Amino acid sequence: MANEEDFRQPTDWERRLLDRLFEASFSGREELLRQMKDAQVRTIDEYGSLGLKVTDRVPAPVKNRIPVEGEFDDIDGVPIGVLLFVSHGVAYELQIYRLDGGPIIKLPDPSELRVTAGFEGEQRWRPA
Repeated sequence: MANEEDFRQPTDWERRLLDRLFEASFSGREELLRQMKDAQVRTIDEYGSLGLKVTDRVPAPVKNRIPVEGEFDDIDGVPIGVLLFVSHGVAYELQIYRLDGGPIIKLPDPSELRVTAGFEGEQRWRPA
């Protein structure tokens, strides 16, 4: 189990990834930006997903648990997903995963992230 000492400042790549997600417009964005300002992180899996520790816990009025997400491609073309998780208005995890479940070969530059936000509670995935 991780200790409080495991939390650290985000790396430059992690900070740029978070900044890229917040370029999108969505409900609760301003409050989550304040939470991220002094957030600390810890790596929680082999993909580089991050547990988030925020000091500003003013709840963000988000419409769902994943208010913003992104996707970019590994060097072999397989998509890598990025999801920001929020509970009771407080950001707690940035999940990074490869869509085929395999290991990530090389994380792309955060500027390549295609960001999606603002589903505002709509059902995203609809059966064909």
